[in-house]
Amino acid sequence: MTPLLALIDRGLDRFARLTYRPYHRALARALARRGRLTIAVVGANDGKINDPVYAFAQRHAQRTEMVLIEPQADLLKPLQTHYQDHPHTDIIHGAVGPEGSLTLYTVDSKAWPHTQPFYAKAWPNYRAPSGIASTEKARVVAWMGRYLNTPAEHLVATEVAARPLVEWLAHINRPASIDVLQVDTEGVDDQVIYQADLATTQPAVIYFESKNLARPKLEALHAHLQAHGYRWRVILGNTLAERVD
Repeated sequence: MTPLLALIDRGLDRFARLTYRPYHRALARALARRGRLTIAVVGANDGKINDPVYAFAQRHAQRTEMVLIEPQADLLKPLQTHYQDHPHTDIIHGAVGPEGSLTLYTVDSKAWPHTQPFYAKAWPNYRAPSGIASTEKARVVAWMGRYLNTPAEHLVATEVAARPLVEWLAHINRPASIDVLQVDTEGVDDQVIYQADLATTQPAVIYFESKNLARPKLEALHAHLQAHGYRWRVILGNTLAERVD
């Protein structure tokens, strides 16, 4: 890594830690109240790079139970590697949605070396292009168009198993209730949260990427959270919601 890239990487890491700080404080409050946390991450990617919960989970490995849900098969190995020392982890290859399957659009792995934003130069070449995977085809093609002249030629469509969150939890023999729900699914975070059945799962903390949701969708989701007893605030493109007990 060149000195300039190392400097950029350190700067981005510091910025990320600052943006995650309110989330980590909410996690710490929940941990203090409950003694142990079950954390479900939907859209886990590789579980570590630019991930809001990784450091907290590793620091409290004996008091956290992780359910990591990721639809991209290429990411399962790095996800397993990054959580290999965490004693309480379930990894699910699938998506949260209505029962059945959904179409996930991704960047062809052959194009990964050619789709590297400036901030990703120090990352493994899979991380940035895999992070844009979405069920919204136009979103993926538009992102690829920043780097490729013929983006549609490098688009991959894959059918992925989908279930509501409660059914995935039952599938791995876990209780229906969780303590934390983290979502990063490139423009469909609202649909994941609706499929999380908050009345049943009852997470104390929800953290999701809200910058890709159109205003009507975001307003509807915030109303949904409020109806289920959550207070929320937006933090630099993400929403942190905590249930009022």
